Amino acid sequence: MILLESHCAAARDTVQCLCVVKSNPEPSVAFELPSRNVTVNETEREFVYSERSGLLLTSILTLRGQAQAPPRVICTARNLYGTKSLELPFQGAHRLMWAKIGPVGAVVAFAILIAIVCYITQTRRKPGWAGRAALRGWGDSSDFRISGAPEKYEVRTRAPCL
Repeated sequence: MILLESHCAAARDTVQCLCVVKSNPEPSVAFELPSRNVTVNETEREFVYSERSGLLLTSILTLRGQAQAPPRVICTARNLYGTKSLELPFQGAHRLMWAKIGPVGAVVAFAILIAIVCYITQTRRKPGWAGRAALRGWGDSSDFRISGAPEKYEVRTRAPCL
């Protein structure tokens, strides 16, 4: 049985795939890369490291130079009683996405933060003299101004007729 803790992880230009198999008798493990039509088994020490502990066999496939999207990897375990296969999920796929958009996201987040700080400082700015006077109840109704009205105007009165 291939355990569900089996997975692949990508980091920079390397992909490591872990295949954990619980079996009795001992299985042989192979990694298949269908997109490349390649099968790598545990006898190829340059690419695969295997360790046995009781009924568990842990095999690690290391692929170097994987700058593009990681390939599909299938772990296959065989023994006298049959064959089991599992396509290994990639745990670092979302990390690769964040690594690519991280700098852009950081700039956008910083710009939003600056905009929020500016908005808060503008809305909390202390009112000027006219605002303070109105808040304290100073002044009278003559301080009221209508927009568009002239600032000063004269009232002319006629002299009484005699």
